[in-house]
Amino acid sequence: MREWDKAAGSGCGGLVADKMSIVELLYLGQIEDLRRLRDGYVAVHLPEVGDFAFKIGINDPLTTESIEKIVDFGAGADPDMIRHLYRMCNGLWVAKFAVFGLLSGPWGLMQPWDINVPNCWGRPAGFPEDYLIVGTHQDKDDAGKTLQRSHCITGDGRIVVIDLENHETVLREYRSVEDWLQAEAERALAG
Repeated sequence: MREWDKAAGSGCGGLVADKMSIVELLYLGQIEDLRRLRDGYVAVHLPEVGDFAFKIGINDPLTTESIEKIVDFGAGADPDMIRHLYRMCNGLWVAKFAVFGLLSGPWGLMQPWDINVPNCWGRPAGFPEDYLIVGTHQDKDDAGKTLQRSHCITGDGRIVVIDLENHETVLREYRSVEDWLQAEAERALAG
């Protein structure tokens, strides 16, 4: 059990984690080359890819006004979960796991993948209207084929990981933003 879980009591992750930064939540302080830049953090420099290439990037949180735009845009998705996520960051990536952000105005450190794209143009027919797509990652199947997964905040207070082509099957489910971010970041860094 992690330290913040111990402090909050098992299953109460959000109570103490609200006061934690995303860097603390994801244990990024243990990474030697973690750097604070103008509007966020980067870590694990990839010089073989480029001077500004990193395995981890996190944008600073959104303003309250911008967060409310995402809440309005998310229609039936849980508004408290949306607020909680975007109070932590305006998008991030950890290896092949990414959280979409709001791409408007000065977005700071890096351009987040815009939350409008998967929600306006990437929704398949019959996709639940109370799902707001907030993230993505890649998996490989047994044959080595790359599978694109989507992470959605639902209207009933969950974050679900699904395959858009078979969105009725939930691959993983979380009840808190903290549990989701920790688990998916760990998966991304391990794989």
